[in-house]
Amino acid sequence: MRPPHDVTLRAQEPAGISRSSLVVAGVGCGVLGIAIGVLSTLAVLSGRATSRVGQPVVGTSQPIAPPTGQFLGQPEPAVPIAPEPAREGEQVNPDSKVDVSAFLPVARSRAPQGSSFSKLRVHLVGASGVVDLGAPSYKASVMVRFRLPPVPAVQKPGAPPGVMVPAKYFPDTVIRLEGSVQTTSQDPFGGMGMGAKAEPHCTVKEVWRGAIAAGAPADAVADVTFPSDLRPTAWNFYVDGAKFNVLVDDATCAVPKQRGDLESPF
Repeated sequence: MRPPHDVTLRAQEPAGISRSSLVVAGVGCGVLGIAIGVLSTLAVLSGRATSRVGQPVVGTSQPIAPPTGQFLGQPEPAVPIAPEPAREGEQVNPDSKVDVSAFLPVARSRAPQGSSFSKLRVHLVGASGVVDLGAPSYKASVMVRFRLPPVPAVQKPGAPPGVMVPAKYFPDTVIRLEGSVQTTSQDPFGGMGMGAKAEPHCTVKEVWRGAIAAGAPADAVADVTFPSDLRPTAWNFYVDGAKFNVLVDDATCAVPKQRGDLESPF
């Protein structure tokens, strides 16, 4: 026989609802109530903190600092990013527009003592002879090579004639301008290639003038190289897109009427 209190409790349960269901519902309501209470407390504290912004902190004259933008739902102020420092062998190039021919003496001053001019390559230079390293629509560059003379091959001591100690070649010193950075590096394989016999006589502007006289588009930018890979005393002048490619004689700064007028590398 069940105790009387159990009969009373069952009499109070609504039809179709078990006692365990009532317990679960009660616990859920309790948790929800606690959550609402915590949120209400935080809202009150936040309002008090916000209303006191600019008022002195108790016991000091220091005003309360306003909350950060993230707290107010606003974006944080942009933090300026410092430019990346130049790495070893690099330095910042202060000028975005560089007269290529005027830069050659500067490059030479950074080459090893005893080295001589070997090669000049300019990518996308205008008719003024000035390369725009900061152009927004293309990426121009300047590259100058200097070379130390090799140690010539000699007869090997104690060996019969015809047995030689091979010649010793030194790396090319490569000075490059690209963007806002000027780099100086060593090319271990550059010293064995064909280099210039002398520094160029013509300026890049004079080379452009000779190319325009031969039909080059004056408003274009061109790739110029000295010496040409085909002729040691000529410039190679090339305008991409227009497919304009000529050799400019370094002695006259003009395009020769016949390519045979230029000195052969062989």
